[in-house]
Amino acid sequence: MTGGFTAACAGNGPELVYRYSPEADGTVTITVRPERSADLVLHVRTDCREDASEINCLDDGNSGDPESLTVNVTAGTPIDIFVDSYNNVSAGSFELSITPD
Repeated sequence: MTGGFTAACAGNGPELVYRYSPEADGTVTITVRPERSADLVLHVRTDCREDASEINCLDDGNSGDPESLTVNVTAGTPIDIFVDSYNNVSAGSFELSITPD
């Protein structure tokens, strides 16, 4: 767990980072479903560095609601998926899914 990344749309709390390496070119839909009342932010970067480019970001603003976004991917080029929390007290358990479209 880290706490040093903030996305363009929100996410000032602790986050977990997942690296995903797509097997084919196309798009994937990434969804995070929080348990209970966690307020999560989902963002994707080209790398897990502070200066890495942000690909997409979503914060619907409602605690407990799923966040889902679609991004373009290139086979063999990894992306980093950040499951972030809105602030320090809004973190919580979640389920993450990645679905090729």
